Amino acid sequence: GSIVISNITTQQTILADGAFTFPSQNDGASYLVAVDVHPTGQTCSVTNGAGVISGADVTGVQIDCVDNQYVVGGVVSGLVPGDTLVLENNGQDELTLTADGIFSFAQPVDYQGAYSVTVKSQPASPSESCTVTNGIGVMGAGDVSNVSVTCALNTFSVGGDLTGLAAGESIVLLLNGAQQTTLNADGSFQFLPLADATPYTVTVAQQPTGQTCTVSNGSGTLAGSNVSNVTVACAANSYLVGGHLSGLA
Repeated sequence: GSIVISNITTQQTILADGAFTFPSQNDGASYLVAVDVHPTGQTCSVTNGAGVISGADVTGVQIDCVDNQYVVGGVVSGLVPGDTLVLENNGQDELTLTADGIFSFAQPVDYQGAYSVTVKSQPASPSESCTVTNGIGVMGAGDVSNVSVTCALNTFSVGGDLTGLAAGESIVLLLNGAQQTTLNADGSFQFLPLADATPYTVTVAQQPTGQTCTVSNGSGTLAGSNVSNVTVACAANSYLVGGHLSGLA
């Protein structure tokens, strides 16, 4: 970095730590050392910078520079309101978010210091996965506001087992009245995944010929895991055999 300092009207640029000297002044003259231009990302202060020359060189002027600190933040999107996302910066500064919007960490970072924004705890109710973009870098001479955190609901499947289906027959099942699957034999089945926290209902859209199939555990709400306990049991229909008797004496 570089710093521009002055004594009254005399100015000089300094590029490194160490001693500095202004041109000589007459005995009894006033001096006033000030920082005219601070280094990028730093603030410098002057101690013992003003006085009157009195029969000797003035060597006690002290200029101390410290790094400025800046805030790390950005925007979170896709977070279900009320769900809880925990971020952290540099593995220690934690920030809990419960809604979309602008965020910033409480602890600032020094100029030229490293920052690393990560997800410490993913939202769980409902289950979401959040990813961080632009979360790693070196602090420049200004706040970081372009960290992006994008959340999306995790998806889970609904399925189970079919039993009792007669050979050569088929059954058509529906999920939430829209997603359809046709089964031709006993065994496990599974619908395409749905977003977590989605209500689900499995019904029979088309019964097999000569059989009636019933669904158990067919409705509920997804809660952070696959559903695999839906059971569909088929049984043969039964019919009466009878007719009409006439002419009996």
